[in-house]
Amino acid sequence: MTAPSSEAQEAHTGLGFAVKDSNADDTPAIPYPTVLVIDPDQTVCFADIHVDYTTRTETAEILAAVDDL
Repeated sequence: MTAPSSEAQEAHTGLGFAVKDSNADDTPAIPYPTVLVIDPDQTVCFADIHVDYTTRTETAEILAAVDDL
């Protein structure tokens, strides 16, 4: 997770939304959407991490990774 810059936090607050108000730990951190596919031996076989929290892994990609197990 990473916290937005102070300028971005001020802009969010100006728009009526403070990220930290939505986080249980009261920090302004924004999580990175992450998908992991782990095999039965606990080996990561697929990892997809996005620094843009609005981007998500496509379902077809996840299903293909699971099919490859």
